[in-house]
Amino acid sequence: MSTILRICKKLPSPVRVAEILKPAWLGILVIDGKRVKCYDQGSKRIIKKLTDRERKRLHWFTWIVSIDTLGGDIPNNSMAEEETKIDIVMHLKDLKKMNYPLKAIVSDGVPWYGQCARKIFGKSVVIQHCTRHFLDRCRTKTSLKESKKYISTTTMLIFFIKHIIEADTLDEADVWVERLKLNKHVLVKTKMQKWILNRFKKEAQNLTAHLLYPRLNIPHTNNDAENLIGQAEKRIHLIGRFNHWMNAKDYLNAWTLWRRFTPFTDCKGQRKHRNGKSPLQLSGANTSGVDWLEL
Repeated sequence: MSTILRICKKLPSPVRVAEILKPAWLGILVIDGKRVKCYDQGSKRIIKKLTDRERKRLHWFTWIVSIDTLGGDIPNNSMAEEETKIDIVMHLKDLKKMNYPLKAIVSDGVPWYGQCARKIFGKSVVIQHCTRHFLDRCRTKTSLKESKKYISTTTMLIFFIKHIIEADTLDEADVWVERLKLNKHVLVKTKMQKWILNRFKKEAQNLTAHLLYPRLNIPHTNNDAENLIGQAEKRIHLIGRFNHWMNAKDYLNAWTLWRRFTPFTDCKGQRKHRNGKSPLQLSGANTSGVDWLEL
C-alpha cells in the first residue's frame, strides 16, 4: 500500500539508529541472507535479449541481516542483488560506521563473510561456520551420491564429525577425534567419504572456533539469523512480492526497526531473562519514551 510505503521511506537507516541510541553491542555477529521476490520490469529491450533464467533472476534480490548475540539486536539489514563479496563488504562497512565492535562472525559457511569481515575489521576477527549447515551438506550429498553398500559407514563418519564439531569443550572434541581414529568401521574408502573428510579438515578451524575461543561464547550455528528471517518470511508471504526492490528494502527496514523495539515474550532456558525487554534495551540502549516511528 502506498501509505505504508510512504511511512517506511521516512524511517531512519540502521546507521542513523546507532547514532541516535548508541547501543553497547557484544560484538559476536550472526549473519545470513534471504532471497526476496521483487517485480522490477526494467527496459523491455534489454529483457528481450535475456534467457528465461536470467529474466527470472531479475525479480529476486537478497536481504542481508545481522544479529548481535548479546540481546538479539539487529544492528544492520540491507538489500542487495546477490550475496556477493561486494554486497557483504557494503553491509559490513555500515557496521564499521556504527563503531560495531566485531570480535567474531557466524555464517552458514559462505567463505567470503569471514574474508570480508577480516578485510574491514582486521585479521583478529574469529570466523565460525554453522555446524548444522556443514552436517546437512554432508548428509544431503551422501543420500544423493553414496552407494547403498557404504551409506552406513559414511553415516557413521558424519556421526563422529558431528560430535567433534558440536562438543561442549575442546577436551570432549579431542576424545571424539581419538574415537574416530580407533574406530575400524569408519574406513575412508569411497570418493564420498574422502570428500567429507577433506571438507572437514579444510573447515575444521572455522567449525570449532566456538571451542577454540570459549570466553567469547560464540554460537556454533547461525540459528539466530535464520529464526529472524523465518519471522520476516511470514510477513513477506502475505505480500507475495514487492513492486520494486527499494520498496522491499524500506519495508524490511521498517519491520526490523519494529522488531528491535518489541519486547521478547516467549524466550526459554538460558534466554528467559530476555522476556519483557526489547533487543535494543538488552543491548544497553535507552529507549524509554522513544517512538520508533518518530525517530
